[in-house]
Amino acid sequence: MIVEHLSKPLFCLVAVDRRVRDRKVEHNRRILNHWHLRKLQETVRRPEFLGNLLKDFEEDSAEALEQLIKAVANKDTAEYRQVLHALIGAAREVGASSVEYTCQIAQDVACQDLDRKIIVDLEHAIQRAREALAVYLATFSGAT
Repeated sequence: MIVEHLSKPLFCLVAVDRRVRDRKVEHNRRILNHWHLRKLQETVRRPEFLGNLLKDFEEDSAEALEQLIKAVANKDTAEYRQVLHALIGAAREVGASSVEYTCQIAQDVACQDLDRKIIVDLEHAIQRAREALAVYLATFSGAT
């Protein structure tokens, strides 16, 4: 009986402990994958392409956040995981490693166990990535 009683709270404590540890690690990670961005720059050599890529990321990430909020509210685990998967792809495309990492943390948490904090973490990661990408794009445009 004690085991049954502790199994779910123990799972929640482990998940919370893991999220706290992972958040600390995330603060030490880079917001952007500069290697990926340099490779894009070498391959493309057109600032307008990177600008369009950034614009697409901004639009896709805003839409994904709205969909995630709805999925969590509706306890729709399938939609939640699908949206996170798409957001990971969008983040990888532009080298937004902190967004990708935050999404991976969110994937480890069941939809019904989510609190608003993980959505807020994603919002902050996306905002930091957008700002960093805008600076990178301005630097790239100025260098050409």
